[in-house]
Amino acid sequence: MRRRHVAAGQRGLTLIEILVVLIIIGVMINFAVLSVGPNKNAQAEEEIHRLAALIGLASQEAVLGSREIVLELDEHGYRFFELDVTENKLVAIDDDDKLLRERSLPDGFKLSIDLEGDTITLGESNNDKNGKNSKTAPAARIYLLSSGEFAQPFELTLQASEDGDTYRLKGDPSGKLELIYPNNT
Repeated sequence: MRRRHVAAGQRGLTLIEILVVLIIIGVMINFAVLSVGPNKNAQAEEEIHRLAALIGLASQEAVLGSREIVLELDEHGYRFFELDVTENKLVAIDDDDKLLRERSLPDGFKLSIDLEGDTITLGESNNDKNGKNSKTAPAARIYLLSSGEFAQPFELTLQASEDGDTYRLKGDPSGKLELIYPNNT
């Protein structure tokens, strides 16, 4: 019987060494994926959820405080105001209220609003792509009444990019909000 002698430098890899290499490769891939940045569609979904929650909170604040609150939206973000009915002007909500502070949309996000059948694209030139009634405006306002109702029905549309998912938030005059996800019609 012959025995084979293996030179000291020619032995194979052990199972533990292979596992260590696989773990290192997995960690490097994980860092690479995280460094690419967040998913724009996930950011849009998070933003529409935040907006729905803030509208709900502001509506409750309007009811509890017996005041009218206005949500103003533009192409860069949104902010809440209180309507001073005696002087008929908008007053910024106190800076101590961190929840209803001014918020900016991430770069590249597109916000539009449908008010009673008229689609208003915020801050863009007037391009009627859908054949609907389409308008352009620097800003739009939604009135949250002290009765818990909205002054008019609306549908907000938020899209992260031209080819990204579209998230919609519908508000009916009774004060009810409905989130509509991209796969729902």
